Amino acid sequence: MPEFLDVDPAELYLPPSRRQGADPGKLARQISRHGSSLDGMPPLEVIRGKDGHYRINDGVTRATRAAKLCPGELVPAEVIQNLPNLSECDPRETGEGLSTMKNQERSELLTAIEQLCERYPHWRLGQLIANVAGWADQEIWDVEDQQLLAAARLHLSQLTPREALGPGRTSR
Repeated sequence: MPEFLDVDPAELYLPPSRRQGADPGKLARQISRHGSSLDGMPPLEVIRGKDGHYRINDGVTRATRAAKLCPGELVPAEVIQNLPNLSECDPRETGEGLSTMKNQERSELLTAIEQLCERYPHWRLGQLIANVAGWADQEIWDVEDQQLLAAARLHLSQLTPREALGPGRTSR
Protein backbone atom coordinates (compact mmCIF):
# COMPACT_ATOMS: atom_id res chain seq x y z
CA MET A 1 0.00 0.00 0.00
CA PRO A 2 1.50 3.37 -1.02
CA GLU A 3 2.54 5.74 1.75
CA PHE A 4 2.01 9.46 1.10
CA LEU A 5 3.17 12.30 3.30
CA ASP A 6 3.79 16.04 3.15
CA VAL A 7 7.44 17.13 3.23
CA ASP A 8 9.47 20.34 3.19
CA PRO A 9 11.42 20.02 -0.08
CA ALA A 10 14.34 22.02 1.35
CA GLU A 11 14.93 19.24 3.88
CA LEU A 12 15.19 16.45 1.32
CA TYR A 13 18.45 14.89 0.23
CA LEU A 14 19.59 14.68 -3.36
CA PRO A 15 20.17 11.33 -5.06
CA PRO A 16 23.75 10.40 -5.98
CA SER A 17 22.99 10.96 -9.66
CA ARG A 18 21.85 14.55 -9.03
CA ARG A 19 24.39 15.82 -6.47
CA GLN A 20 24.50 19.18 -8.25
CA GLY A 21 20.73 19.52 -8.09
CA ALA A 22 18.15 20.41 -10.67
CA ASP A 23 18.98 20.86 -14.33
CA PRO A 24 18.97 24.66 -14.85
CA GLY A 25 17.14 24.50 -18.19
CA LYS A 26 14.45 22.18 -16.90
CA LEU A 27 14.03 24.34 -13.77
CA ALA A 28 13.62 27.47 -15.92
CA ARG A 29 10.99 25.72 -18.07
CA GLN A 30 9.05 24.62 -14.99
CA ILE A 31 9.19 28.10 -13.48
CA SER A 32 7.98 29.67 -16.75
CA ARG A 33 5.09 27.16 -16.98
CA HIS A 34 4.01 26.95 -13.35
CA GLY A 35 5.62 29.88 -11.51
CA SER A 36 5.26 29.43 -7.76
CA SER A 37 2.03 27.46 -8.08
CA LEU A 38 2.19 23.97 -6.62
CA ASP A 39 -1.39 23.15 -7.65
CA GLY A 40 -1.55 19.82 -9.46
CA MET A 41 2.13 19.06 -8.92
CA PRO A 42 2.62 15.27 -8.93
CA PRO A 43 3.96 13.82 -5.67
CA LEU A 44 7.72 13.55 -5.34
CA GLU A 45 9.03 9.99 -5.02
CA VAL A 46 11.28 9.59 -1.99
CA ILE A 47 13.24 6.87 -0.21
CA ARG A 48 13.15 6.81 3.59
CA GLY A 49 16.62 6.30 5.00
CA LYS A 50 18.26 6.12 8.40
CA ASP A 51 16.95 8.47 11.09
CA GLY A 52 13.90 9.38 9.00
CA HIS A 53 15.85 11.26 6.31
CA TYR A 54 14.27 11.28 2.88
CA ARG A 55 16.16 11.11 -0.42
CA ILE A 56 14.48 12.19 -3.65
CA ASN A 57 14.14 9.39 -6.15
CA ASP A 58 12.08 11.35 -8.69
CA GLY A 59 11.24 15.05 -8.67
CA VAL A 60 14.48 16.96 -8.00
CA THR A 61 13.44 19.81 -10.29
CA ARG A 62 9.93 20.04 -8.80
CA ALA A 63 11.38 19.97 -5.28
CA THR A 64 13.88 22.70 -6.17
CA ARG A 65 11.18 24.93 -7.64
CA ALA A 66 9.02 24.48 -4.55
CA ALA A 67 11.93 25.05 -2.14
CA LYS A 68 13.09 28.21 -3.92
CA LEU A 69 9.74 29.81 -4.76
CA CYS A 70 7.60 28.61 -1.83
CA PRO A 71 10.02 28.24 1.12
CA GLY A 72 8.55 26.35 4.05
CA GLU A 73 5.55 25.10 2.08
CA LEU A 74 4.99 21.35 2.31
CA VAL A 75 4.59 19.27 -0.85
CA PRO A 76 3.19 15.75 -1.35
CA ALA A 77 5.61 12.84 -1.54
CA GLU A 78 5.23 9.11 -1.93
CA VAL A 79 7.61 6.87 0.01
CA ILE A 80 8.55 4.23 -2.55
CA GLN A 81 11.11 2.37 -0.46
CA ASN A 82 12.43 2.08 3.09
CA LEU A 83 16.20 1.63 3.41
CA PRO A 84 16.88 1.75 7.16
CA ASN A 85 20.67 1.46 6.62
CA LEU A 86 20.81 4.37 4.19
CA SER A 87 22.58 7.12 6.13
CA GLU A 88 22.74 10.73 5.06
CA CYS A 89 22.17 10.73 1.39
CA ASP A 90 24.41 13.53 0.13
CA PRO A 91 27.56 15.36 1.18
CA ARG A 92 25.93 18.64 2.13
CA GLU A 93 26.07 20.02 5.62
CA THR A 94 22.98 19.43 7.75
CA GLY A 95 20.34 22.09 7.22
CA GLU A 96 21.63 23.39 3.88
CA GLY A 97 18.92 21.61 1.89
CA LEU A 98 18.56 22.26 -1.81
CA SER A 99 20.12 25.72 -1.51
CA THR A 100 23.60 24.20 -1.95
CA MET A 101 23.09 23.55 -5.65
CA LYS A 102 25.68 25.19 -7.89
CA ASN A 103 23.71 25.30 -11.11
CA GLN A 104 25.51 28.26 -12.69
CA GLU A 105 28.93 26.69 -12.21
CA ARG A 106 27.68 23.37 -13.59
CA SER A 107 26.22 25.11 -16.64
CA GLU A 108 29.50 26.94 -17.30
CA LEU A 109 31.46 23.68 -16.98
CA LEU A 110 29.16 21.90 -19.42
CA THR A 111 29.54 24.78 -21.89
CA ALA A 112 33.33 24.49 -21.66
CA ILE A 113 33.10 20.70 -22.10
CA GLU A 114 30.93 21.26 -25.18
CA GLN A 115 33.57 23.60 -26.64
CA LEU A 116 36.26 21.02 -25.97
CA CYS A 117 34.13 18.31 -27.63
CA GLU A 118 33.94 20.49 -30.74
CA ARG A 119 37.73 20.99 -30.65
CA TYR A 120 38.49 17.30 -30.05
CA PRO A 121 35.65 15.38 -31.75
CA HIS A 122 37.74 12.20 -31.93
CA TRP A 123 37.99 11.98 -28.12
CA ARG A 124 35.45 9.92 -26.19
CA LEU A 125 33.62 11.91 -23.50
CA GLY A 126 35.22 9.93 -20.67
CA GLN A 127 38.63 10.49 -22.25
CA LEU A 128 37.95 14.23 -22.50
CA ILE A 129 36.91 14.48 -18.84
CA ALA A 130 39.96 12.46 -17.76
CA ASN A 131 42.21 14.76 -19.79
CA VAL A 132 40.67 17.89 -18.28
CA ALA A 133 41.16 16.40 -14.80
CA GLY A 134 44.80 15.81 -15.75
CA TRP A 135 45.14 19.43 -16.89
CA ALA A 136 43.86 20.37 -13.40
CA ASP A 137 46.57 18.07 -11.96
CA GLN A 138 43.90 16.00 -10.20
CA GLU A 139 42.76 12.39 -10.30
CA ILE A 140 39.41 12.08 -12.02
CA TRP A 141 37.63 10.86 -8.86
CA ASP A 142 39.02 13.74 -6.75
CA VAL A 143 38.62 16.72 -9.08
CA GLU A 144 36.05 19.36 -8.15
CA ASP A 145 33.81 21.03 -10.72
CA GLN A 146 35.51 24.41 -10.25
CA GLN A 147 38.92 22.79 -10.90
CA LEU A 148 37.62 21.20 -14.10
CA LEU A 149 36.13 24.52 -15.19
CA ALA A 150 39.37 26.44 -14.51
CA ALA A 151 41.47 23.85 -16.39
CA ALA A 152 39.08 23.76 -19.36
CA ARG A 153 38.95 27.56 -19.57
CA LEU A 154 42.74 27.82 -19.38
CA HIS A 155 43.16 25.24 -22.14
CA LEU A 156 40.59 26.94 -24.36
CA SER A 157 42.22 30.35 -23.81
CA GLN A 158 45.60 28.99 -24.90
CA LEU A 159 44.37 27.66 -28.25
CA THR A 160 45.29 29.68 -31.32
CA PRO A 161 42.27 31.01 -33.23
CA ARG A 162 42.69 28.29 -35.90
CA GLU A 163 42.98 25.55 -33.22
CA ALA A 164 39.90 26.85 -31.44
CA LEU A 165 37.83 26.30 -34.60
CA GLY A 166 38.63 22.59 -34.54
CA PRO A 167 40.16 20.31 -37.15
CA GLY A 168 39.33 21.05 -40.77
CA ARG A 169 37.42 24.27 -40.00
CA THR A 170 38.27 27.73 -41.28
CA SER A 171 36.96 31.15 -40.38
CA ARG A 172 34.93 33.13 -42.93
